[in-house]
Parts: sequence; structure tokens; C-alpha cells
Amino acid sequence: MLTFNFKKLILENPNGLMLDLGCGEGRHIFGVMEEFPNLQCIGLDPHIKSLAKAYEGLDFLESISNKKTNFLSGSAYSLPFPDNSFDLVVCSEVLEHLHEYKDAIAEVSRVLKPGGRFMCLEFSKIDNEMLNFFYKKYSKTIPLIGKYVVGDIQPYKYLVSSINQFYNQNELLELMISNGFSNTEYRNLSSGITAIHSGW
Repeated sequence: MLTFNFKKLILENPNGLMLDLGCGEGRHIFGVMEEFPNLQCIGLDPHIKSLAKAYEGLDFLESISNKKTNFLSGSAYSLPFPDNSFDLVVCSEVLEHLHEYKDAIAEVSRVLKPGGRFMCLEFSKIDNEMLNFFYKKYSKTIPLIGKYVVGDIQPYKYLVSSINQFYNQNELLELMISNGFSNTEYRNLSSGITAIHSGW
């Protein structure tokens, strides 16, 4: 879903420089590179193993085309880029895993050019009372499912905890506005289980 919205966003600035914050294995970048030959992409992630897989995909892509991109290791709290570097910054399920997502939003604002746009997809707060009731019940089973499937309960306990503690839709909008973003908006997906936020 987010890759589709990335593409809509890039249509507004197909010749720009895009940062994928918390790019993981690079799936969003690869999803847009094939369609936008003039777009330049940088993927940033703190996890070396994920970046290694991203480079494997990049090697293949570059072997069949002239398209170039970069994947770098780095922290969202201190982005290794000068001020006003990017036309677009995108991220997917990244902010809710950070301890200081306020600092990350401030960094995104810093590295965006004037007129640049930020778009993120995060787990959010459900706007349907009955669905929210059942979702909370389901969430309690996620750590147990994780233990059964991969043999480790802790990452899934952390996942549920981070989602529950993360901002609701309007709080995230307010955080963006306080860091210099304008024309902010969000769109709920699945009644608010996730939400796409954007701002200029």
C-alpha cells in the first residue's frame, strides 16, 4: 500500500532526490526505481543485515540497467546529510519503533528542502470502537504467536508495546506542524490500524 502512495508522491517530483528512512531491504526503493528513471534514491537503515540484502538486490538492478542508488547505515536521530538535501523523505513503520521519534521528525524537517514533502505509514489508533476492542484482544496473542513461530517472544512484546505507546493520528500531525511542516494531513487505512501522514 505505501509503495503505491510513494509512486503518487514521486509523480509530483520525478526528478528529485528521495530518502527512504528505515529502508530495510530496500523494497520501496526498488518498487519505484523501475518506473522513475530520473529519480535519485538513498536508503538509510541502522541494521547491517537488512542493508546487505538491499545491496544484493541493487547489484542485480544495476547489472540490467544504468540506474544508481545508495544504501547507507545510519540513525534517524542524527541523519548523516546536510540541511536542505532532499525533495522527498518517506518511511514505513519506522517512527513507532524509535524511543525519540520527536528527534527523528526534527531531523526529517532539517534535511528536507524548502517545499519538500514527507510521507510516512505507521500503526495508529483505530476509530471504530468495536473493531478496536477485538484488535486489542488480538494484539495480546501476537507475542505468543511470535514465540511459537520463531521461538522468541520479546521482539513481539516490544512491537505491541511500541504500537500502543505511539501517537494517535492528530498527535502526529501536531508534532509535524511543530517541526515546520504545513499542509499536513493523514488518511486512515483499515479504520486506523495504520495511517498515512504527509506534510510539506
